[in-house]
Amino acid sequence: MEISIYSYNIHSGRNIFFRKSLQNIIDYFVQNRPDILALQEVHNNPKHGFQFQIIRDSLAMFGAFGGNLRIGAGFFGNAIYSRFPIEMQNNILLPGESEPRGVLQCRFNINSHSFTLLN
Repeated sequence: MEISIYSYNIHSGRNIFFRKSLQNIIDYFVQNRPDILALQEVHNNPKHGFQFQIIRDSLAMFGAFGGNLRIGAGFFGNAIYSRFPIEMQNNILLPGESEPRGVLQCRFNINSHSFTLLN
């Protein structure tokens, strides 16, 4: 079995000119239909938007979110979306003295094969 895995830093849903481009990013993934998608710099908070849910619902995929930086009543971090059910998710905070960073770990079972992805 062949699966496609995409990884992309969405830069808070903005392009290189800092203009909102979340819908363009979503449109790209809707057209290209990756099996698994690993995104970085995703907001999941009321201040900057619930991008995690917007993307998950737009792509109709399973999703996991790992919040690394608290922003108001939510977080900023990494997300993994999948056409396959996510069996396990774990957000691992990394040591450091600047902006909090983390790694989102998800495990999938694809055709009776266990598969783990770190984002």
